[in-house]
Amino acid sequence: MNLRKFSALNLERCVSANGFSHQLADWSEAEWTNAMAGEAGEACNLTKKIIRHRDGTAGNVKAVDKDLLSLRRRAAKEIADVIIYADLAIQKLGYDTSDILREVFNNKSIELSCPIVYQDDVDDEL
Repeated sequence: MNLRKFSALNLERCVSANGFSHQLADWSEAEWTNAMAGEAGEACNLTKKIIRHRDGTAGNVKAVDKDLLSLRRRAAKEIADVIIYADLAIQKLGYDTSDILREVFNNKSIELSCPIVYQDDVDDEL
């Protein structure tokens, strides 16, 4: 997936009358990150239920929560929602998600003295 294309489509869907019809400027940075945190909370709740499966702990009483594969898929989808909101929050802050991800990833590699860094290549433009 091309992250720049995704970001453009994510913003387009957000503001489109056929999408959410919600302008980026309609929410503050805090509201975008609060939405992101809400999705993260949902993912955390699902992964808590996954831990119950791992540990054999009681608590998953709903039929849907007894299916481990379903829990894993639902958690992954909530994490995807976090990423979608994170992209919009980054755009609201005035930055390009691709550029910020590269910078933060590479800075952490430098901090760790790790040679693994992200470098643009021809495939990034696809």
